[in-house]
Amino acid sequence: MKTTYEAAVYYIKRLKLYLVPIPHGQKGLDTPGWNKTENSIHSIEGADHWKTNPHDNMGLLHGPSGTMAFDVDSVKNTKLVLSMFGMDYDDLLKDAPRIVGSPGHDKAIFRMPTGLTLPTKKLSWESENDPNGREVLFELRGGAVQDVLPPSIHPDTKQPYKWIIKDGVTELPLIPDKLLTIWKEWDNFAPQFINACPWSTKKISPPKKKDPNKQPIPDEDNIIEKYNRATPIDHLIEKYGYRKMPGGKYLSPYSKKGIAGVVIFKDENKLYSHHASEPFDTSRAHDAFDIFCHFEHNGNIIEGLKDAAKQLGIKTQYEKDVENGGNIFKGMNTNQSCQNPSDADLTEDSEGRKKLSESSELTRLPPFPGTTHPVFKGWMDIGTQVSYSRPPFHYFALMGLCTMILGKRVRVVLSGKSIYSNMFIQLLGTSSVSGKSFAIDMTTDDGRFLPSIQNKSIEGTKTVGGEIPAQNIPLCKFMVQTNKLMEPRMVQDLAKINDNMIWYFDEAQTFYAGAANNNSSILPQLCLIYDGKTVKSKLSISKKKDGDNQEYEWACEKPFGTLIFAMTDDQFDKLASSEQSEGGFLPRFMFIYEQGGEVRENVDITPKQQIEINKLVDNVQDIAMKICILKNDSVSFKVCPRIEKWKVEETNKHLGVEYTERRIAIQRIFIQVYKIAMVLTILDTEFVNNVVLKNKKPNGYIDPITLDLPEIWVEEAINIAEKYLLPRMICVLQKANDVNAKSDMSKIMKVVKSNGGSLERSKIGKLTHIVKKQLDDALASLEENNELCKVRTLENGHWIERYCLEK
Repeated sequence: MKTTYEAAVYYIKRLKLYLVPIPHGQKGLDTPGWNKTENSIHSIEGADHWKTNPHDNMGLLHGPSGTMAFDVDSVKNTKLVLSMFGMDYDDLLKDAPRIVGSPGHDKAIFRMPTGLTLPTKKLSWESENDPNGREVLFELRGGAVQDVLPPSIHPDTKQPYKWIIKDGVTELPLIPDKLLTIWKEWDNFAPQFINACPWSTKKISPPKKKDPNKQPIPDEDNIIEKYNRATPIDHLIEKYGYRKMPGGKYLSPYSKKGIAGVVIFKDENKLYSHHASEPFDTSRAHDAFDIFCHFEHNGNIIEGLKDAAKQLGIKTQYEKDVENGGNIFKGMNTNQSCQNPSDADLTEDSEGRKKLSESSELTRLPPFPGTTHPVFKGWMDIGTQVSYSRPPFHYFALMGLCTMILGKRVRVVLSGKSIYSNMFIQLLGTSSVSGKSFAIDMTTDDGRFLPSIQNKSIEGTKTVGGEIPAQNIPLCKFMVQTNKLMEPRMVQDLAKINDNMIWYFDEAQTFYAGAANNNSSILPQLCLIYDGKTVKSKLSISKKKDGDNQEYEWACEKPFGTLIFAMTDDQFDKLASSEQSEGGFLPRFMFIYEQGGEVRENVDITPKQQIEINKLVDNVQDIAMKICILKNDSVSFKVCPRIEKWKVEETNKHLGVEYTERRIAIQRIFIQVYKIAMVLTILDTEFVNNVVLKNKKPNGYIDPITLDLPEIWVEEAINIAEKYLLPRMICVLQKANDVNAKSDMSKIMKVVKSNGGSLERSKIGKLTHIVKKQLDDALASLEENNELCKVRTLENGHWIERYCLEK
C-alpha cells in the first residue's frame, strides 16, 4: 500500500471498511454530516477520491465498518490499571493489528460482534503532579467516530501512520471478551478504574440507583429474580472460597497469579472476574443465581431452580395445582418434553426459560433438511426406495466417496491455508434397523460409483496442440477395513498410494477400542491427515537387508484422506471419550446420527430404478473424467462472506460457558460447510462445463483459476450444517464428556477405597492424573451423590482437605 489510493482499494475490497476523506495535514473533520454512512466511501469507484487527491488523509468510520479502536494515550498507566484488575495488556492485544502515529501512543483495531455498536468511552486519571489536571489513559472508540488509517500523514510528526501486524494475521480479529465486557459494563467499571489511580486525591462514587427491593416483582413465580434479590453476591462467593482484599476486589481461589481480579457490582448484585482460570465463563458478568447454580449444581439449571425455590419457600404452580386438584399436565407437550411436571413448571420462570432454551434445543435431533442437488437427491431417493437405510446415510456415503474426485485439485484458501474437501464421516444408528452398512454397500458396489474414484486410463487423443499421451491417473485407494489398522501401516499405505485414501471401517467400535489402548498414536496422525499435514512413521514390518543398520521411515508429505466409519450409537456411547474430543479427533467428524428405523424386506431393483441409477453413475463418472487431469490446486474458491457471517453470528450468540460445546462445534462445522459446498459445486455438471472447463487449453489442461462458491450450494451447505450436523456434534461432544466424567469418578472412588477410605485431595490428583477442572467436577458430583464427603482437619498447624467414604 504505497499510495493512499492503493490503501483505500485494499481497505474497501479486502476488509469491507467504510472510509472518510480527511484534508491533508489534519486528523479529523468538522463538516456537518461527515460521519453519516451515506457520506462515507465504500466502493472501488469512490476510492478514486484518493487517486485525484493523493495527499488527502483517510479515516476508518467505525459504525458501518463494524469495527472499533482501543486508543491508548498512556501505555504505562493503561498497563498499570489493567494489571490491577487481573489483565495483561500485551496478552490482550497480542493478535491485534496496531496503528502507530506518535511515540508513546498505541492503537489496536478490532471487529465488533455482528450488529453491535457501542458509544465511545474514555478513561482519565488525575494528573500525577497536578490534582486539577486530567490525563487520558485510553478510549474505547466506536460508532459514528473515525480513526486515521495508514499511510496517512500525521500532522505533528509529518510521518506516515504505520501498521504493526503479527505474522500470519490477515483479518481484523474480534474484540477480546474482556475489552467488550468492560465496554458493555462501563458504568460499573469506570468508577473502579478511576479510583484505582494510586495518586488520586479524591474518590468518586457510582451514580445512585433505585433500590431494586422497592420495585415489585411482576411474576410471583420468578424464582431467579427473587433469589438474586435475597442473596448478596459478595456473601455468596465468600462461601466458595473467594477472599475480599484491600481495595474491595476479591481474590479467586482459582487465581494462578494471586491478583485480586474479581469485581463486585453492588448495585446490580453481579460479579465479573478477570481470571481466565475460573471454572465458569469469564466473558460476561454473572448474577448470584449463576454462581449458585454453577457451584451447587454443576450448572444444572433445573436442579438450581428447584433448590432455590425450596430455599425461598416458593410453591411452584405445579404444587399449587396439586393442592387445588388442577390439571398437573397443563401446557405440557407430551410428545416432545422429557421433563416431569415439576421440572416443566419451573421453566415457566422467565429467566429460567431463557437459560434453558439452548439446552432444551440440544436434546432434540432435528431431521435431515433434504437437498435440491440433482446427483445427491437422486441417489438419496433411489437408496430409500430399494433399501431400509435412513436417507442421510445415502447422502453422506456418496458425498464421502465424491471427495476423492475433487482430491487436492480443488480447495478453499482461508488466511493462506488450503482447505480441501476430504471429510471424516461417522454414521451412527440403531443396531440392525437404521441401515448404515446397506447405504455404504450400495454406494461402493463395484458396478456403481467406486470406479469413478479409482485409477483412470486416459487414452491418447488428437488435439490442436498435439496429442495428449496415454496416462494412468491415480485418483485414490479405497480401503475396506474390518479389523484393526495400526498407525504405522496406515502411514505406509498413504505413502504407497500417492497420498489419496478413502477408508471405510464398518463396525468401527474395534477402532475406538484400539485407539484407547495400543493404537492410540493413530488419533493424532489422523488429525494431521485431515488437516493435510505431513505424517511419518517407522516401518511396521522390517525391510532391512542383511547387514543394513539404517533406520527406515515412511512419510506422506501432503496426505488427502476421507474416513467413513459406521457403528451403533450404543457402542459409540460406551467408547467415545472427552480425550478424543479435546484432542480434536471427534470434532473433525460429521456425525450422521439417526435414531430408530425399521427393517423392511429386500426388493428387486426395477428396470426403471436401474435406469435412474445408471444415469446418476454416468453423471458422476463423467465429471470425474473431466477433472481428473487437473493438477493440484487448479481450482481455488475464495473466502465466502456468507459462510463467515454465519460462523461469526452463531458464535457471538453463544458466548456463555454453557455453550462451550456449541462454540467448539461451530468452529469445526464452518469448515465442513466449505467442504460440503465444494463437493456440491464440483458435482454440478453445468458449473464444471461452463465455469471450471471454460478456459480449457488445447492440450487438455487449464491454468489455475480462482472462483466464488455458488450461492445455491453455499446456502444448502449452511442449511445442512445448521439444522442437522451442528445439533448432532453438540450431542456427541456432550456424550463424550459424560463418559469421561463417569470414568473420572470411578478412578477417584477406586483410589480412595484402596487407601483406607480417606485420602487428601492433592494425593487423589497425583494418583489419578486427572486435571484440576475435571477433578473438581468429579469430586463435586461424588459429594452431591453422597458417595464421598469432604472434611477439613488441622494437622501440624495446616488445614488438610480430605475426601472420605464415611463421615
